Amino acid sequence: MWNKIKDMFKQPWYAKYRDPWYKRIYYNWINFIYYLTSTRNWKWLEVLICNLADLEVLLKLIKDKDLYEKVSEAHSFNKELDNIIGTIYIPKDDLYCGNCPFRTKSKIATFFLGDDLDTYCYFLGRGDYSIINPTDLLWDGCKCCNVNTDIPEDVEVEEEEEITFEDLGISSTDYREYYGS
Repeated sequence: MWNKIKDMFKQPWYAKYRDPWYKRIYYNWINFIYYLTSTRNWKWLEVLICNLADLEVLLKLIKDKDLYEKVSEAHSFNKELDNIIGTIYIPKDDLYCGNCPFRTKSKIATFFLGDDLDTYCYFLGRGDYSIINPTDLLWDGCKCCNVNTDIPEDVEVEEEEEITFEDLGISSTDYREYYGS
């Protein structure tokens, strides 16, 4: 009996209860900020946090001269390339921007909004936390700019077959009777 109870506490769904006290406080802090900005409609707080996070990532350009040069010329057109210059620096044939020099994280956005809304792209000029036209999956490393995302032709992509109710052993009439139409 005791082993079954111990095994229950090792299950993945119980992981949120195993977090240390400081992480639980941090998650409650993020939920509190979300409550203020969404439920209580404190839009001024959201605007303040987003502008402070933008200021932080733009001030990073002062320290990094190479990145400043890349960002300042990123949208300039080059006749030799027949494209804009920023496409040179963005990783090719990849759907992710893990090694992209234009990707950065804001510590202010991480503190107030969490890990899911803390990434900024210098090429796009916006981040996951932006109020106007935010990026969606930049925090996860997915490219939101759609530059150099071509997958090589020699890579085969398997199409998934459609699973029907009959494949699962459920007749469609039984499904409709149980769940409705």
